[in-house]
Amino acid sequence: MKNDNLTIRKLDVGYIGAMLDIQEEVIAALPNPDLLRRNTYQTLEVCFLPPSLVLGAFDGDKFVGFGILYIAGEDSENLAYSLDSHGDLCEYANVKLVIVREGYRGNGLQRRFVKLFEEYSKNAGIKVLLSTVSPLNGYSSRNLEMSGFKVVKELKKYGGKERYLYYKNIE
Repeated sequence: MKNDNLTIRKLDVGYIGAMLDIQEEVIAALPNPDLLRRNTYQTLEVCFLPPSLVLGAFDGDKFVGFGILYIAGEDSENLAYSLDSHGDLCEYANVKLVIVREGYRGNGLQRRFVKLFEEYSKNAGIKVLLSTVSPLNGYSSRNLEMSGFKVVKELKKYGGKERYLYYKNIE
């Protein structure tokens, strides 16, 4: 469904339950469960701690998707640890997750989230954005590539799932 009236705004922790609902709805419809990592309440809760950023997409009052920029610092979730070499861990941020309800895909929301994350990251002193995507997820791969990301490595993450590691220098 093409919709030019979708808005994006910052979320607070009160949205975690709705985020989990969207995640489960999307996972249930996937042809392959390896396409997406299932996140827990606790995994999402940590993403609301500053300086990370969680954004939601809305069709009027209807919550239709979300994106997470996780600025992990020295936390083990920092994807910079997966690089062959990295500088200051505080200069990296993870485009951790973008999930959009099926009826709202195709509206450019993932690219909009990534653009907003990039702007926010530059203001926060981040120099590199990283993301992981399943090799089976052509839509997310294309969206990241259209946003200037490049695959730098193939990894096994999240319990042995195949992933591409995407990299974008934003300084």
